[in-house]
Amino acid sequence: MTEPQINPIQSADVPPADQATPLTTIYQVSGWQIFWRNFLAGFSRAFGSLILYFVVFFVIAGIANYYLMPYLKPLVGTLSQTFETLNQLSPQRGQDLVNPIMEKPALQNILNQTK
Repeated sequence: MTEPQINPIQSADVPPADQATPLTTIYQVSGWQIFWRNFLAGFSRAFGSLILYFVVFFVIAGIANYYLMPYLKPLVGTLSQTFETLNQLSPQRGQDLVNPIMEKPALQNILNQTK
């Protein structure tokens, strides 16, 4: 007697979710399904690129910080000191500089007469 050949995986043994479904073509789906899949693919690609750009930027910034900051630190210190000096020399907001010519009494008299 010959035994019947048994398929190791029969359709009765496979759950319905894991069974192969017939393939659908682009002509069998709706326009919204096509739009959604393309939108999702484009969004995923853009998001992945953005993450990669951030990683590359932080790596380059870390390397530049490690190697360039010892040379730039004295320059930044001098520049900040210069700005502090300029802020001390300039008048405060709301205060006008008085022109020294306007302080002369003769000019004040002329200006008062024209009013």
